[in-house]
Amino acid sequence: MKHSRQSSLKMAVKRKSLPTGFRYLFTRKEIKVIEAEIGLKFQSIINGNITHSQKFEKDAHFQCFLHPLRISATLDDGWAFSMLQEGLRNELIPEELDAEFKQLATKIIRNYVHKIRNSKETDLLNQPELWINAFISDYQLNVSSREEK
Repeated sequence: MKHSRQSSLKMAVKRKSLPTGFRYLFTRKEIKVIEAEIGLKFQSIINGNITHSQKFEKDAHFQCFLHPLRISATLDDGWAFSMLQEGLRNELIPEELDAEFKQLATKIIRNYVHKIRNSKETDLLNQPELWINAFISDYQLNVSSREEK
């Protein structure tokens, strides 16, 4: 009984509720689709705090920059991947750019997981991480990533 209580407490920490008007980039259902596409089960999926609470500046040339997602890997008997999502204000990714952002982020995640799994130089990798960034300027989306080893 004690074990199940600890498990439910642990899950409660991972599933943070956000105030109205805020969200995470991917829903749990979308994460399951990504896992199926890539052929892996994330060791942990953590929904973190709100880190992007600024307003979307409609009239500005530079509307927003955010890094809502991080993938990290650890090597045990094989690579284990974890996902950390940061909370963001709904309006920071306009509805017309949301599907494109998710598609590009999924492609970046897929390529990264494939790269780490098939790396011949794993001795050089300690705990690699992938940060996914989005930059929106004049309603044009630019998605990039940064890797740390």
